[in-house]
Amino acid sequence: MKTIILSLMLIIAQSTLTNRDIINLTKTGLGAEVIIAKIKTSKTTFHTSPEKLKELKEAGVADTVIMAMIGQFEEGAIPIPDGTPFETEVLETVSSETSTEGDPVTLKVTEDVKIDDTVVIKKGAIVKAVVAEASSSGRRGKAGVLRISLKYVIAVDGTKIKASATQSKQGTDKSAKSISLSSRGNIFGGMVSGEKAEIKAGRIIHAYTDEDKKVAIPIQSN
Repeated sequence: MKTIILSLMLIIAQSTLTNRDIINLTKTGLGAEVIIAKIKTSKTTFHTSPEKLKELKEAGVADTVIMAMIGQFEEGAIPIPDGTPFETEVLETVSSETSTEGDPVTLKVTEDVKIDDTVVIKKGAIVKAVVAEASSSGRRGKAGVLRISLKYVIAVDGTKIKASATQSKQGTDKSAKSISLSSRGNIFGGMVSGEKAEIKAGRIIHAYTDEDKKVAIPIQSN
């Protein structure tokens, strides 16, 4: 009995409710109305995939409680922290010879991004960017310059999440091309002396979310 009371006190005191907490509260014998009241007044991180709903049902969680969990979840209970890494691929070659500032650039996510085993950004999700600076190459070894600014990535529920990149490319003479990492920022680019600067299709860009965002996972039906 003391163990049950202690567990109940710990759950009530903690800041974020999870599926496991709801199961434990149910096992203590609390009524559905009490648990729902706790859900409505707490921060939550619920997983409501078909498999997780089955687990809740098998653990004896009341349907009304499960519905309350789904309601909370649909409001966006899974947080994607600022700085979450993901990998992108450039879809079309961008050149300093043909681009102007403000031109749109499209990339895609190369692998699923997961938070606690839940996909929050799908492989293939679109990433939008724009040309931040573009100047063509010239005589006497003048470098072509191309800089791209990432804007946002689209999450599984259609939410736009601000994105940033860390990679820059720089050339110092007609024969040299080098890639170096810069401090975190939302711009990456290329500069190759005596040549046009290009960010080629298929190039991999390591990116990061640039804000905290909550995402609702679509509820699947059988």
